[in-house]
Amino acid sequence: MVKCGRHHECIHACMSAHIYNPVFREVDSGLSVTAYFIATGIMSVFEDGSQMIIVGTLSYWLRAPLQSYFSYVSNFFMLQWGMISWGHLLTVLIPPDNLTIINATMLVCAGLLCCGISKPVTMEGLYNSKVVAIFAGLMSPMRYFVETLVVSDLRCLPEQYGFTKSNSTKIPDTALDVLHFAMDDESARYRSCDGWYYGALRLFVIGLMLRVLTLLFIQVTYRRQKLQCRLMDRNKWALLSRGLLIAIFASLLYTSILLIV
Repeated sequence: MVKCGRHHECIHACMSAHIYNPVFREVDSGLSVTAYFIATGIMSVFEDGSQMIIVGTLSYWLRAPLQSYFSYVSNFFMLQWGMISWGHLLTVLIPPDNLTIINATMLVCAGLLCCGISKPVTMEGLYNSKVVAIFAGLMSPMRYFVETLVVSDLRCLPEQYGFTKSNSTKIPDTALDVLHFAMDDESARYRSCDGWYYGALRLFVIGLMLRVLTLLFIQVTYRRQKLQCRLMDRNKWALLSRGLLIAIFASLLYTSILLIV
């Protein structure tokens, strides 16, 4: 979490330097802030993904969890995907002088308070309230990281521990039901050490939605610095591309909400 939070500042420093740099006077020569953002987003997947794989590997070696190595490390990889997606968005929305405060607030309020392990947002509240589930799912990548980490380990335990059951088990509920973990996935109650990937698709779609939203904000902000005309004065192809981005964002947002609830 600390590493991902610090990287938010690195991304913001790089893009802020680009935004306020006189290089915008050369936009007509072929330089594109949009292309820069796309390149930054692609490189961050490889750079931060490789770092989180290393962190996950070290954590796997130290903790010796019950789940498989792949499921454990992939959970760390998806965490960085969600956190860096928020980092890109904050880069465009928050002034450089205020980014550290906003970043810390985001980590504490959204990351820790909405992940389901403590009040005011608990796992029971996440599954009993669609509003809380949507808010926490969109705002807190830690919400899926924590649940995936816990469920992947607990479902690897033998039946006598009470967290798993077999087809011949007659008891209706397990300890996962009591703790309100994985309430939407009955398969999590059956023993397996291959991991639990329920939140991976949700976190991926939400992260992709945030990156498309960031690209939209880049299109409509800092237009003076980029020496671009007013948004509505562009040709029909430029307006069409923005309309397509809005449609993609709306589709991803709708898909994210459907997956969460």
